[in-house]
Parts: sequence; structure tokens; C-alpha cells
Amino acid sequence: MNVRAPAPPPATLPVTEERDSVGGLLRQLLSDLSVLVHQEMALAIAELSRTLGAMRAAAVSAAIGAAVVFAGLLALLAAAVLGLMRLLAPWLASLLVGAAVSALGLALLAIGRQRLVKRGLMPRHLERSLRGDADAVRRGGGA
Repeated sequence: MNVRAPAPPPATLPVTEERDSVGGLLRQLLSDLSVLVHQEMALAIAELSRTLGAMRAAAVSAAIGAAVVFAGLLALLAAAVLGLMRLLAPWLASLLVGAAVSALGLALLAIGRQRLVKRGLMPRHLERSLRGDADAVRRGGGA
């Protein structure tokens, strides 16, 4: 999903006395603020798209792990039934297969969970950009 917000045209006033007047400076400030807000929104959309894509992949991995664990549980149940029915070697084979499948599923589930926790939800580039903008405003500088 590649989402791009159209870049607004640069808003510049002609070099005249109007540009140096208070009204002209306020118009320029509002225009620059509008461009900044549009750019920050485009950055937020792009970063959230990347974050959600990574989280989707991690969730799919976790879901596959959960399905494998479930298959292991079914095999373990089959092993218990076979063990009670026969009390011979077939249940032991089913038990070993079920344990191996369950171990594999638990490993896949742990990997998916780790990827979800590691990635997080906070858009890092947007956070840095917003802090930089706030610092610039506090210093009184625009660009």
C-alpha cells in the first residue's frame, strides 16, 4: 500500500512591500504552516503504512504458529487415545510426533510475538520530525 499525499504548491509572496508588512508576514506564516501540516500528515500516513505492513507480517507468523500448536495438540490427543487403547508402541510414536509439532508451533508463536513487541506502534520518523518542528517554533525560526 503506497499512499502519497500530493505536495501542496509552495506559497510564496512576490517581493514587494506587502511581503514585508505584518499582514504579508502573517499570510506567509499561515501558508508555511499549512504546507508543514500537509507534509507532516503525508509523513504520518507513509510511516503508519510501513508499520502496519510489518505488524501484519508478524501477526501472520503468529497465527501460523498458533495453527501448528493446535495441530500438535490434536496429535497429542490422538496419542493419548492410542495409548489408552493399546498400551503399546503406536501411542509412543504419536506422542513423539505431537510433542515435536507442538515444540515447533511454540517456537513459531514465540518468534511472531517477539516481532510484534519489537516493532511497536509509534511512528519514529514522525515523532522526530514533530519534535524538530516544535523546537524550531520555540526558537522562533521557521525554516
